[in-house]
Amino acid sequence: MSEVEEIDHDTVAQLKELMGERYALLNETYVINSDKYLEAAKEAVQCKDVQGVIDAIHALRSASGNMGFVALNVLCGEMEDAARKDADIDVLSGMMPDVEVLQGRARMFAENQQ
Repeated sequence: MSEVEEIDHDTVAQLKELMGERYALLNETYVINSDKYLEAAKEAVQCKDVQGVIDAIHALRSASGNMGFVALNVLCGEMEDAARKDADIDVLSGMMPDVEVLQGRARMFAENQQ
């Protein structure tokens, strides 16, 4: 993965302004859903279910991009592209630790915004 900004603070500021009091709920929803998407991706990798990986990682990618979590969005995009290009499941499995780390950081940021 190329070097990218981890969080787009402009997007975060725009979301705060746009959502107002509902911004805390948006973060809470992100935390819940991103945990579900991550678990689904891990399970799909374990079951060697490439379509399941694509579905879960795409959902995590979209949610993270919408929240301004750029690094996670980019990594999920790379993983999704690899899965669509018939990457070996071991390649996808090898990407999961970085996805977990970045999702954990995004989760922590979102929790601290509530």
